Amino acid sequence: MAHAWDIDRWRAEDVQPRLAEWAGRQFGAAHAQEIAEIRQGYYELAAARRPEFIQSGVFSLVHHGDEAERRMKAYRSLISRTEAVAGQLPADHQDALFELLQ
Repeated sequence: MAHAWDIDRWRAEDVQPRLAEWAGRQFGAAHAQEIAEIRQGYYELAAARRPEFIQSGVFSLVHHGDEAERRMKAYRSLISRTEAVAGQLPADHQDALFELLQ
């Protein structure tokens, strides 16, 4: 809501610090930066093409250096990083992490 309240105050470079601030409030400062980077990585992938709209043939397996495999590797990396964070959080944060990040 802070963004909506004063939209002229925020710039593109403010996104990452705001994500980290949010993550710190939800899950603690120790994991804030990693969670923010995971979310940012997901947003970047989703901006290229939302996962629910991907169908066969959208990303080439042979052109552009196998863009489909690069995309799958990026998603796998985000999943691995998320699972690593989840393993470090207390039990009472697991449901929130699953719902908000996983």
